[in-house]
Order: sequence, then structure tokens, then C-alpha cells
Amino acid sequence: MELYNIVRTSRFFRKIYLSLPLFIRRLYIDIKSRRHDGWRKTEIYTSQIEGLLKLRDRHKGETCILLANGPSLKETNWDLVRSSKFPVIGLNRIAMLTGEMGFEPDYLVVIKDLVIEQFPDDISNLSSNSFVDFNSARSNTQLRQGKDIFLIGSRLSLEADFSTDLTKGWYRGFTVTYAALQAIFYMGFQKVIIIGLDHNFVTPGNARRNVVSEGGDPNHFHPDYFGKGIKWALPDLLGSEKYYKVAKDAFEKDSRSIIDCTKGGKCQIFNKGNLLEELGAEF
Repeated sequence: MELYNIVRTSRFFRKIYLSLPLFIRRLYIDIKSRRHDGWRKTEIYTSQIEGLLKLRDRHKGETCILLANGPSLKETNWDLVRSSKFPVIGLNRIAMLTGEMGFEPDYLVVIKDLVIEQFPDDISNLSSNSFVDFNSARSNTQLRQGKDIFLIGSRLSLEADFSTDLTKGWYRGFTVTYAALQAIFYMGFQKVIIIGLDHNFVTPGNARRNVVSEGGDPNHFHPDYFGKGIKWALPDLLGSEKYYKVAKDAFEKDSRSIIDCTKGGKCQIFNKGNLLEELGAEF
């Protein structure tokens, strides 16, 4: 594991790192960031920058619906979601649910290399505009050729930072939901209604450890989401909460809002709401 990831994920090494003089810490991040920022010099970036710039503030002042992937999505009134006509942002393997939803999301966000490696068709077969992590997908020619697939570079930081400009990259945090909120901010949405953010995983194990599923998936909306034999990374719920708080602060600082309408969701960071009331109030 490279030094940056060790420092970022280990409390012990992070404490040592923070004891170093500030100029050394800044120098280290600067060197690492320059290597990661190389994505903006690639052919991929050059070919997609015009389309990416067209998405900046495209939905300024609008409301969107963000679909996380928890089991509670199975209880969603999709007729209500469709009738709202709000743009919908989906995550990772949301393509599995399009038949039940009766529509495809307007946008898709994927950051995990294991998802991209195992399920590229879930991304390329959707007509959605897709934001995919550059470092995870740059070797996948199937995704690189997608005209509506934007590969976004990961920015480095040992703090919890929030990107407001996707042309300069995003911060992965510990969850795809965090990357999605940065894409949503970039597109100018004023209000985000989240559903499916159960924030509750029953599979035991250390956070961020890669595992192979031994059976049906109880943590997502479909048992085959990460079903038997599929590789996936265990979540870091505490790390996710840290980044959710940063996202909430970024939105509120700009007079925007994030409302969590997940049925039975255990995340306590965002303001809570009721989906029927949030969508019904618009008609």
C-alpha cells in the first residue's frame, strides 16, 4: 500500500504525519497531486472537456433525486418519482433496478475499481450521462469510448475536501455518494433529495477490506447486487459520515440543501424529510 493511503486510513500514521512540519506535509501532497493531475493532460480529458463544461450549472436552481443503493429502495413509490420529473442521479449498479423503476437515471456515478472491472456493461449500456473515476476506468477501453461517459480524476488531500469543479477532479471520500454530491453541486442543483441511503451494512469485517461475497447480498436493493462470488469492498461508515458532513456544509454555505428521505435510514448527518411531502409539495 502506498504511503498516502497508509496515512489517510491509519490513525497511528496520520498522527505521525500531522506532527511533521507544515511545509513537509504540503510538499508531499503537492508532489502526489501533480502525478494525479496528469489526467488533465491526457487525450481522454481533452476529448471530454467540452462536454463536461456544458454540464456546469446546467441544472442551476433545480431539484434532483439521488438514488443510493440500500434495500429500502425496494419500498420506493416509483410512480411518485417519475411524476416529479426531477432529474435522477443513480449510483454503481442502479442499472439492475431500471426495469422496476420504469426509467433510466439521467446521470450515473461510479468510482470503485471493483465495480468498473466486474460490471462495465452496467455503465455502458445505460443512456445516462455517467461520471466515472478516471483512475479506476482509464484502462477500460469500453468505457473510454463512451461519448456520454466522463472520466473524472481523483484529487488528493489528507483532509476532507469537497470539489465544486469537476474539470479539476473530485475527492473520492469513502463512498460513491460523496462523489455524486460533488457532481450534483457542479451541475448547479439547488436541492438534493436522497433515497436509499440506508447507511447500514450487516456483513461483518474491517472497513475498506476487499472481500468475496459468499451468498446473496443483504446490503443492497437486489440479492445479486454483490452476489455470490462477486468481489467488493466493505464500507467505512464512520469515514462516510465525515465526508457527508463536509458535503452538507458545502451545500449550506452556498444556500443549497440536502434532504435525506430514506425509509428507516440510519445516517444522521443530513436533514430528514418525507419523500411524499418533498415531491408532493412541488405539485
